[in-house]
Amino acid sequence: MDREFSRPSKFGKYLLVERIGRGGMSEVFLAKSTGIEGFERRLALKRIFPSLAANPEFVEGFIHEARIGGMLYHHNVVQTLDFGRCDDTLFIALEYVEGTNLGALLSRCRDEDIPIPPPVFLQIALQICEGLEYIHNASSDNRRLNLVHRDIKPSNMLITAQGIVKISDFGVVKGGIRSSGTTVGALKGTVGYMSPEQARGEPVGPASDIFSLGAMLYEMATFRRLYGEEDLLTVLQRVKTSAFEVPIEAAGAYIPGLDRVLKRMLAPVPGDRPDGAGDVSAALRALPVRVADRKAVVAFVAGLGLLETRDTPASPLESAEGAGEAALEPVDGHRPGPDGNFGHDDAPSIEPPGSSRRWVTVGVTVIFAALGLIAAVGSYHLVSTHLSPSGEHQEPVHLVAPGAEETCGDAAIEVLVRSIPPGATLSVDHAPTTYRTPIRLWACPGQEIEVSMPQYRTWRGIVAGGKGELPATLLATLVPEGSTPLHP
Repeated sequence: MDREFSRPSKFGKYLLVERIGRGGMSEVFLAKSTGIEGFERRLALKRIFPSLAANPEFVEGFIHEARIGGMLYHHNVVQTLDFGRCDDTLFIALEYVEGTNLGALLSRCRDEDIPIPPPVFLQIALQICEGLEYIHNASSDNRRLNLVHRDIKPSNMLITAQGIVKISDFGVVKGGIRSSGTTVGALKGTVGYMSPEQARGEPVGPASDIFSLGAMLYEMATFRRLYGEEDLLTVLQRVKTSAFEVPIEAAGAYIPGLDRVLKRMLAPVPGDRPDGAGDVSAALRALPVRVADRKAVVAFVAGLGLLETRDTPASPLESAEGAGEAALEPVDGHRPGPDGNFGHDDAPSIEPPGSSRRWVTVGVTVIFAALGLIAAVGSYHLVSTHLSPSGEHQEPVHLVAPGAEETCGDAAIEVLVRSIPPGATLSVDHAPTTYRTPIRLWACPGQEIEVSMPQYRTWRGIVAGGKGELPATLLATLVPEGSTPLHP
């Protein structure tokens, strides 16, 4: 419970319902705007802390954020609805996005060892490219704004309940309309996703955002951070010199050819990178994977439990202090996005401490969340008649794989076999069984597990590990027959 904000309160023409985030210079509320005949609209209201209202640098930055946001109108960009002052406090009213963010999605997938299906990966990536291309080419009054976002990272990519991805947080955007601009050598953004030139405090252009996008896509593909996860200064030094902690080639095992796209995006020299987000989009579409539709994104996110039922908020959420963040630039720092997320990417961030995680929810029941995963694969050219019956979504039963008792005895290891879509049949060492996914088995190291379903390519995996490495997990992402394989 947020004891500092225990019940709804009026703020000018808005009703503040719940505080959903706070950061170094502002706090974000779920708010309502009401009108005649029962009209009501929910929005996110960000207001600057009163203690900072006399600081011209903070005030200028807040005004800059509002002015930039007010000029942007695109379905892949969070919309700024209003800007004003109430009780001597500046505020920005933003589109309230019901859903989650990419940072939360990556965290859940990483924790549960569930890869993002490549078709869903591409749908998310292409939407981000579309929004970023719009930002880079945005104009107002026939004058190009020359915008650079400078903080492209997973938590700033919001995913709505309709599967639309929206770029948020324009607090550190660089553009040609700010009177004073950014101090030369000042660092703004999140270290783990910065371009080398941004980390060195040099002037940045759209190519810097392309680099940050590449770092984010690499993490989506591999669940590993490009520069590792050591202390802030170590990571910062790696960023400055483009000393990647992990090989880019690893992305090629996820989608063939993705590593070649990322190598261009992550080139140390800005001129060697793609000309813009549109070029990145074209390169991604040329990869040997079909692109899922937005329904598949919704269903995959719902299947992970990230779209939950939520009634009208009755109580505010606890605020949490951000970990691994440093106030290296106390004059401006990080400004929260409209989702109330203040940098919970678990990556070193040049932002003031005092971050909070926003829990975002939508009116989707737990049952529909489970069924959503079925809808996802259905939208990716999958046939619903081959999906598993409802009983197969229950807790997997515990069985012994054929031959395991006789072959390996006490050396057998526990294996959880799952598939997308579920309900696929299993063969062990080419011997058909009556088992269907999800299923928990005792199997021998080295045994081959085949997962198959009519009209889909057969998936094969080898049981690895040994005693003391329990349990293991095999996740089979089935691909329709006639489509290009997702993996080599």
